This record gives sequence, structure tokens and C-alpha cells, in this order.
Amino acid sequence: MTNAHRIAVLGGGDLALGPAVAASLAAYQGERRLQIAFYDPNPDGAGLMAGIVRKLAYFIRVRPETTVCRSVEEALEEAQAAILFLEYADLAATLPVPSISIPYDRWPTPLEGSDDPSFRFQLLRWANGEEEPLHLLAENERSPIQQFLDRVLGP
Repeated sequence: MTNAHRIAVLGGGDLALGPAVAASLAAYQGERRLQIAFYDPNPDGAGLMAGIVRKLAYFIRVRPETTVCRSVEEALEEAQAAILFLEYADLAATLPVPSISIPYDRWPTPLEGSDDPSFRFQLLRWANGEEEPLHLLAENERSPIQQFLDRVLGP
């Protein structure tokens, strides 16, 4: 994809916050072309969130480029911005992130029921198109993630 901004999502398989991040990125696709590189120690979780981004973007008639990476380094390669889930970052991990800006107003809260083991099946229904999670797009319109990307990617 040409003229796409590469965004790395590290720890993006998080079931509680991942859907809100996925919705923010899908909605942002209409403004700019993104190449989204997901990395999570659990590749199934990262793949699930990539699927949710694609499904949500379908509803606003864009086709995002999503990739599930095998390593942090691969995800960060040529990335212009990175979204780091704090659950993923630990003291033992050192990541080459030059600066961190954490927007905090209206930051996504974990989805209700995300601590229930059956919640993964709800996410699968969304990713497979069995149910339409359009409410996620509405709830995450102009999210802090999108504001962060506006600042990082510029006009």
C-alpha cells in the first residue's frame, strides 16, 4: 500500500481494551490510509483484533491493511507511531520507543463482560461478521487514540 502510515500495536490482543483500540483505528481509516501491524505474545489475540479492524472498516467502506507480526521488531519496522498496551509492557522489556504521549481524556474503558471467559466468542462473532459491532465505531469516534495519531502523523 502506498502512502500509508504504519502504526504498530504492541500487546494488541488484549481482550478488554483491544476492541476499543480496533474501533478507533478502523474509524480513522476513513481519514488516512493506515497499515496496522499487530504484535502480541498470543498471535491468536492479535489476529482477532486485526479481524475486528477489518470488519469494522468494511462498514465505513475502507479496506485497511493489517498484519500480525511475529516480533516487536517486525511490528515497529518503519512504524510512524506505536500504541503500547501497558499490560504488555513490563520492566524486563525494553522497546525502542522515542517518546510517549498518553492522552487520558475519554480513554477507552474495558468492555463490559470482558473478564468473562466466553467474551472471546463474542469477539469472534464480531470478527467473523456474525454480529455487527457498529456501536464500537460510534463509541470510539474521535477517541484519544485518533487525537494521538493526528498529532503524530500531522496534516
